Amino acid sequence: MLSPIMAEEVINAQASNQAAGVVGLVLACTLFANLLQRFNTSYWFSSDSVLAIVIGFIASVPLCTISGSSTNTTRPGKDFDTVFFLYLVPSILYESGYSLNQKDFFRNFTAIILYAVVGTVISSIVTGMTLFQLASKGSVTGINASSPKESLMFGSLLSATDPVATLAVLGQLNVDPQLYSIIFGESVLNDAVAIVLFQTLDSFPDDSKFHVSAKAAFGALGMFLGISIGSVLLGAVSGLCAGFITKWMLVKATAPTEVTVMLSMAYLSFIAADSVGLSGLMAVFFSGVVMSHYAKYNISEDGQHTTHNVTRTLAHLSEMLTFLYFGYTILPLVNASCARAERMEEVAVIEWSLFFWTLFMCFVSRAINVVPLTIIINIFQRNERRKRISFKSMLMIWFSGLRGAIAFALSLTFQSPNRRFLIPCVILVVLFTNFFLGQATAPLLKLLRIPIGITPDDNEEEQEEPRTGIDIQDMSARFLPSRGPVRVGRMHALWRRVDELYLKPYVGGRSRRGLYRRQAGLEEGLEGSMPSSMHLPHSDLSSSDLERESAADKSLGDQELVPMPKERGEDEHARTRVVSDRSVDALHEPLNPGAHGP
Repeated sequence: MLSPIMAEEVINAQASNQAAGVVGLVLACTLFANLLQRFNTSYWFSSDSVLAIVIGFIASVPLCTISGSSTNTTRPGKDFDTVFFLYLVPSILYESGYSLNQKDFFRNFTAIILYAVVGTVISSIVTGMTLFQLASKGSVTGINASSPKESLMFGSLLSATDPVATLAVLGQLNVDPQLYSIIFGESVLNDAVAIVLFQTLDSFPDDSKFHVSAKAAFGALGMFLGISIGSVLLGAVSGLCAGFITKWMLVKATAPTEVTVMLSMAYLSFIAADSVGLSGLMAVFFSGVVMSHYAKYNISEDGQHTTHNVTRTLAHLSEMLTFLYFGYTILPLVNASCARAERMEEVAVIEWSLFFWTLFMCFVSRAINVVPLTIIINIFQRNERRKRISFKSMLMIWFSGLRGAIAFALSLTFQSPNRRFLIPCVILVVLFTNFFLGQATAPLLKLLRIPIGITPDDNEEEQEEPRTGIDIQDMSARFLPSRGPVRVGRMHALWRRVDELYLKPYVGGRSRRGLYRRQAGLEEGLEGSMPSSMHLPHSDLSSSDLERESAADKSLGDQELVPMPKERGEDEHARTRVVSDRSVDALHEPLNPGAHGP
């Protein structure tokens, strides 16, 4: 028997070896990914996640062979689900929110919300209740047949999509930004929604007392909506607080100080939301979105670059560690003597009937939510052709429903005697969708003849696609008669008014003051420069000014603001210019107060 001191030394040595192994795997994965990209041989490894799974599996072979027969294994992945949800996922979601293309995201916000929220709920219910009915009839084993709670929880974790491989291919090929933003936005919000739904179902009484009823359904819906709305508001407040701090308290701060404040405020939103029973993951995502709109423009240029690089690095490492561990846990499925499956009291058992029915229902439930929601989206956007979703895009959205790290990590939290059947089922589903569906993305794009290599300028023009025999836009148009032109932009104008008049003066951000008015004057034939009286201090911007600006905005259509490099403390309005979508010749010199005459 070892003395306490010797036992502690052994534990420290094991921890050091494990840390060295993890660092070595991360380095190997990074080098191999760079090599494959350099020699353009990455067909089967279209994303780093697939490569990380393979390397993790290869690394588990010798370790499992050496320690598989030992009953005193160190179990290096112990409590991985805790580490995953407490440290890894917040980094991924914050980076997703902070680096979000807000223009494309909010342009397709209605579609993203419907797919991510309503679609996730539909997928969860369809998958869960179907598996419960099959288990009740004896067609499926390995899942509780006496109560639907376990089946619904299993369906909710399977509704968490993670199309890393698909997004990697779509990004490399520069597909339609609308299609990319919908798939990306849905995947980010869908993860948070699936986690909230899973935790909501888990909070109900145990299986023996769980029954599906109208009261239980409305109770679950109310709890779900309350958690979601509260989490979004808390994340937004955290982002606004970060904007206030960076605008008024960080005077001549260094880049490390600015980055520390940004990351601390983001993680604080995650901790605060979790401590009051809300969704920390949803809060940290929207905290990143709000910070990128306000606080980002209050810090120095070095601070902006450093924050961007640090958040991307943390998110990349988190994803890599997750998929490395995922590959590391596959071997217990084929080697019963290697019982190192994470937190499994028993050796994993593959129940093939459960796997095949689960995989089938993943496709069916995805179609049941994507097709009707697409028709509904196109009904209300039938007069805005640029925002409508084509039949080909709908097929890609359905096809992109890969399962990944969130589903795997949630399965590890299952406290059920059937976990030894459910966890390997999730692992097999994740493997199939990533290795086969993920790698089939590029061939499917070619088969559907979806345009690739689209630049932002190309996206502004309407793209006519050849008909495929089924037009989802025509299908949706039959439900309602034409109502003529639809007035749009009212809510956007109201938000801009609040944003410019009540928020940005206090929490910072990039102002649009006076930028559109000058272009509107040129289009009306008033050649020349703006009157210097229009260059008012931001705090002096009146309500009537904002109303005239909103009217000018509608006459111009969509325009993009291009920030120019500025020194800290310089008036950022003086180093901003407007790029018109209609003409490149409309570029003007920076608007310097007092530099132009009337």
